[in-house]
This record gives sequence, structure tokens and C-alpha cells, in this order.
Amino acid sequence: MMTKIARLLDIDDPAFNLHLQPLFTALAVVNPGSVHTWITNEASLTLLASLAARGTDITHEEFDLLPQNARTHHIRESFVCAGVLPRRNEALAQLQLWADRTISALPHQHQPLIRAYSEWHIIRRARRRAARGTFREEANRSNRQRSRCAIDFVIWLDSKGTSVAGLRQQHLDTYLDKSPANVQALFTFISWMGARGFVTDVDIVRPKDALPQKFQY
Repeated sequence: MMTKIARLLDIDDPAFNLHLQPLFTALAVVNPGSVHTWITNEASLTLLASLAARGTDITHEEFDLLPQNARTHHIRESFVCAGVLPRRNEALAQLQLWADRTISALPHQHQPLIRAYSEWHIIRRARRRAARGTFREEANRSNRQRSRCAIDFVIWLDSKGTSVAGLRQQHLDTYLDKSPANVQALFTFISWMGARGFVTDVDIVRPKDALPQKFQY
């Protein structure tokens, strides 16, 4: 497999490319099928070829440009274990990457609000947890679900010809009747908007994990 990689990178003998030795060492311990599929991806091969050509170290930022699938995660973790890449909180990093990709794909008019909510509420809190060493992949999934709920809600409002500024109680009640499972996540989003004056005169019943009460913004 290492010979095949060297051939794809147009390297006669990997042993003479000392800066690539840690990378080849890391790849050697990965399942050959995973390595083969990964390197035959155009973006992955381009990354390795670029490293071979310029003789510099690989970085997380370069890896972040690749498709973030299971194979890329596996190869990245192998590089981390081999010392090719430094250790980082991967759950937090993947949350940021996911948010950037997801928000950039939204209609332009929705991006500022969702980006502000993601950056200043969801990701900010995730960074604090990561600093304490308590942010894990399960928290990543929960935060993505909260972001998706906010996205779904503003897109639904748009489909009804209403913006967040035009949100009224009847809109919220109708949406909650349609999507009752999202009450907790929607409560968080509405609370965040209410605290910043984006919405007013809207009541939402707090989910049943706390004492029943109403909040008005």
C-alpha cells in the first residue's frame, strides 16, 4: 500500500523523503481498505501530493478542507496518534466546520441570524465546555439538533411569508402543533432571540423537564 501511495505521489523512494516518514508511518497502521479509498479521493490525493511537493507538515486546516466523512476522520485520528497532527478537541472542531458548511448553504437572508445564534450561543457554550474537558461527541450531536431546529423554524416562517421580526403568537402555536418534539430546542432559540429583542410578545411554554411556566419577550 505504501508503494502504491508513493507511486500515486510520483515518489521513487519514500525513504528519501524524510519529512513524509511520519505520514507514511501513520498510514501503515490504518486498515488498507480505508487508506485505499481515502487516497483515491481526488481531494485527499491532492493534499498528499501537495505535501510531497513542498516538503511541509500537514495541518488540521488542510484536513478540514477535505470531505468530513468516516474515512477522513479515521485517517486524521491516525495522524494525531502518530504525532503527524497535534491533538485537538475534534468534537468542537467538527461542530464549527458543520456550522460553517450548513449556514453557508442557507438562503442569504437567513444566514446572519443563524450564524449569530450558532456562534454566540451554541458554539460559544461548546468552547466553554471544551475548555473544561467535558465537550464530547454526544454534545456535538445535541448542538447540531438545536441548530437544525432554529434553521427549520426560520425557513418555515419564510414559507408562511413571515420574517422573525413579524413573528406572532399564532405562528409559534401553529409550528408547535406541527413539530411538538422540538419544543426544548425551539425554547432555547426563542429565548435567545427574546433576550436580544429580536422577538416580542411571544409566549412559549417551557418543556416538561422543568416547572410549567410561561415566558414573555
